Amino acid sequence: MYLAKSYSITGYQRLVSELGYNPVALMKSEGFVPAQFNGADLFVSYSKLAELLERTALECQQPLFGLLLTQHQPLEALGPLPLFAAQAETIGEALNKVSSALYLQASGVHVRQIPVGDNTQVLMDFDISTPLGITQIKLLSLGHLCNFVAEITGLSRYNFDISISAPAPYQKDYRQSDYRQVHFDQHFCGITLSTRLLTQQNRQYASAISSSIKRHVEFLRDQFPSSLEEQVRQVANALLASGDCSLELVASSLDLHPRMLQLKLKEQGISYTQIMREIRQTLAEDHLRRKSMSVTDLALNLGYADASVFSSKFKQWTGLSPKCEY
Repeated sequence: MYLAKSYSITGYQRLVSELGYNPVALMKSEGFVPAQFNGADLFVSYSKLAELLERTALECQQPLFGLLLTQHQPLEALGPLPLFAAQAETIGEALNKVSSALYLQASGVHVRQIPVGDNTQVLMDFDISTPLGITQIKLLSLGHLCNFVAEITGLSRYNFDISISAPAPYQKDYRQSDYRQVHFDQHFCGITLSTRLLTQQNRQYASAISSSIKRHVEFLRDQFPSSLEEQVRQVANALLASGDCSLELVASSLDLHPRMLQLKLKEQGISYTQIMREIRQTLAEDHLRRKSMSVTDLALNLGYADASVFSSKFKQWTGLSPKCEY
């Protein structure tokens, strides 16, 4: 089963209500309840989420529903992905980092870059399907991609040429939105950027990391006001690939003294060491299952000095060697 974070459709209920329809009834018709989307950090079925968006677009007679949903979403609707991107020096590198970490937000969707003349197509591929199609999940994902690229380039989210491999809507007035450059009936799903743009410095690089962390933490506190453990997991997960995921840095990101963070976690029946072990094991098992990188690269991405240290830790956790067939 492919899964996606529920907060990727932040603002769903508000948009449906603004269009004059009942969001709760629509959610219930697809087997969801509002609590799953009210700030909850939950994985839900990616296919069911796609069905919900297709049903909603039909009911509301809004063929660009998925795209419009992203129009007023905060960048934090992408979870920790912007924090990964903030560690990249160029626009192209930032897109690569997001591509490698996309599974943290959704499984069954992939991003890749294809040079075409003086341009580069940033393509999105989807492994999911539904009887109603997946046009809206494509539009939602492309809207997220536009928001992200706008953030790291300083350009408007409406400046990008959006191509989608789906039939054009029958409504003739679908272009009456801020997104004027949406092209249906294309052979790919993605946006087209100047290759030269990809070599430019990432607007969020270096000095922006701290502000990105701050914004992400504020979002986490709003989403999980009573769960310090979840806040720590999210921040630690995002910082892990940077090579510095120390207790001190995570505590500082949450505006807590390291000792106070430890005490508060102890009150919740868990420790920072335990959280980090669980994060590393989950990531390691996922990468090994997908064979997405070598054991050496995986060790470095998880913050270990070399593969032997990681292999020893992995065997302690699972009783298996990471080099075994997984």
